[in-house]
Amino acid sequence: MVDVAMDLHKRHSQVATLDEWGEIRELRIEHDGDSREMEKFLDGLEAGSRIAIEATSNWWWVVDLAEKHGHEVVLSNPKKTRLIADACLKNDRVDTDQLLHLLRLGYLPRVWIPPAPLRYGKEVLRYRALLVHMRTGLKNHLGALLTKRNLKGPGKYLWSKPGQAYLEKLELNAEAGEIRHQTLALRKTLDALIGRWDQELGQRVRSGERVRQLQTAPGVGAQTAFAYRVFVGDVSRFRSGKQVAKYFGLVPRERSSGEQRHLGHITKEGDGLMRTLLVEAALRATRKAGPLREGYRRMVRHKGKAKARVAVARKLAVILYQMWKKDLTYGEFLQREAQFAGGLGNAVGH
Repeated sequence: MVDVAMDLHKRHSQVATLDEWGEIRELRIEHDGDSREMEKFLDGLEAGSRIAIEATSNWWWVVDLAEKHGHEVVLSNPKKTRLIADACLKNDRVDTDQLLHLLRLGYLPRVWIPPAPLRYGKEVLRYRALLVHMRTGLKNHLGALLTKRNLKGPGKYLWSKPGQAYLEKLELNAEAGEIRHQTLALRKTLDALIGRWDQELGQRVRSGERVRQLQTAPGVGAQTAFAYRVFVGDVSRFRSGKQVAKYFGLVPRERSSGEQRHLGHITKEGDGLMRTLLVEAALRATRKAGPLREGYRRMVRHKGKAKARVAVARKLAVILYQMWKKDLTYGEFLQREAQFAGGLGNAVGH
C-alpha cells in the first residue's frame, strides 16, 4: 500500500510517495486552474491509498478528487504538526517528507473531514452570513451619512416603513443623494438574495429530523440548529459537551500553576460563525422563562451582561450536544436531568 503526502499551494503541489518497501519518490504537480494532472496522479495510485494533506484553505478540491478515486484522505492539523513547524530546515520537500513519516508511523494529528453535504451546508451558511454583513454595513453607512448632517428619521427604527419613506423623500446634496439611492437599491437586492437562501435553509431544516429536534431548545432557531448540525457533523467524535464548547471557542483560556488558577477570556478557537449564532441564541433564550434565564440573571449580578451571555451560549452548546446524543427534545432533556442528574445545573457541566 502506498502512502502519499501533499504540500498544497495555489498553483502547484509538492508530493511525496512512500511504498511498502520504504522507497520515497518526490514529484511536483501543476494545477493552476486545471486539475487534470492531479487527477491523473490520483488515478495512477492503488485504490485505497492514504493521502496526508495539511488543513489549508484550498484542500476541498483535492479531497473531492481523492475520494472520487477511492483513496483515504488524512487531513493534518498544522498547529499540532510540530515536526514541520519546528524544523531547522524547512521547505516543501521537507514538509512532505515529515508528513509522510508521521502518517506511516500513525502519529499524524488529524482534522475531521466532514462529508460533502455538510461541507456544502457550511458554504451556504457562510455565504448567507456574508450577505447579512454586507447589508448591515450599508445600513450603518447610510445612518452615519444622516448623522453627519444632524438628520434623524421618524420613529425608533430608520429601516421601518415610515423610515424608508423618509429616506426616499429626503432632500440631500448630489453626492449624498446618489449614495442614498444606491444604498437603498443594494439593500433591496440583498434582502431578496438573503430571502432566497433563507428558503433554501428552510427546506434543509424541514428535511432534517435532527435539526427540528435541536430547535426545541430555547433561543435556537432554524439557522442555529442547522449550523450546529453541520459544524458538529458527527456527535460521536466528541466525548462530552464540554469538548463541543471548546471546539467552538467558548471556554476560557487557562493559565494555572500549582495552587494558582487563572482563567482569561474565551479562546475564540473554531468557527466564528457558529460561536456568534450560539451567543445570539443565548440572548434570545434569556428572554424566555426557564433555567437558562435564571442562570443568566444570577451571573449578570456577578460578571456583567457580556460574560453572562457567553456563559449561557456555552451552556446551550452543551445542552444541544446532550439532546443530540441522547435523542431528546428540550422538554425531555429537562425531565431526564431533573430525574437522573439532579437538575440542569449538573447536566450542563457533564
